[in-house]
Amino acid sequence: MADLGDNKSNPPLNLFPHRGDRTYPPLFSDNKPAYTAKEMDAEIRLVARFHSLITWRISFSIALVCFELMCIISHLHILSAVYILLIANLLPVILLPFFAPHIHKSTPVLPFLRKRYHYSSLRYKTAEFSFFITGMFLVLWQLFNSTPAYPAAWLYKFPLLLLSASLFWRAAAPIVFSIRIRRDMGLIE
Repeated sequence: MADLGDNKSNPPLNLFPHRGDRTYPPLFSDNKPAYTAKEMDAEIRLVARFHSLITWRISFSIALVCFELMCIISHLHILSAVYILLIANLLPVILLPFFAPHIHKSTPVLPFLRKRYHYSSLRYKTAEFSFFITGMFLVLWQLFNSTPAYPAAWLYKFPLLLLSASLFWRAAAPIVFSIRIRRDMGLIE
């Protein structure tokens, strides 16, 4: 088996951290795989989509804060960015108790992967729902955006730019993250 570590003298990634622990079903038992490669691939893609939503929220928040700072420096009072920033960051926390009874817990195929990326089905569903709601509010902001004298003319289209960047990120980032996860696991080189 190839060494799963990297060239930076980090220890190799343990693909089977719970080998002696019976709380998780074994990946391999009696030389027969307990889980198929298809199930492992589906879980890798699921964790990659969740990780892309989390990184989207961070970069999205930074962009909104920068926009608001530019407007404050120019003596403009545009609260739409603040409201959308609050929706993007507080909605997942607010939705947790409402979604909790409806989420069915699944047995993880790769429990170490879920633990590393802090994945849970509940967190994924709330992040996905808040992404959708935030996108709707970006559309509303662009549609009902008045034309104040922004410091730069392209800032009038800022909600549209954020929405297109968000949709591009939602499409491209899971692919990149799933490749990175597979590379970290040593499944591809």
